Amino acid sequence: MPEVNLPRAIEILTTEKNTAKLQSDPAFYEALTIALICMSYCDAMIKALGEAEIAKLTKGD
Repeated sequence: MPEVNLPRAIEILTTEKNTAKLQSDPAFYEALTIALICMSYCDAMIKALGEAEIAKLTKGD
């Protein structure tokens, strides 16, 4: 299986329009996994930053 890094994952997921080709390409599944992991990390980071900001604003210093 080819090694896929994040830039390559983005390229695969955004430029290939032939879904049949994507589904038969093992790199597609690796790219999709990388993208989903990055999305979940981003969501968690945004949530944590928001909670920290709310805590800071409501601390009452």
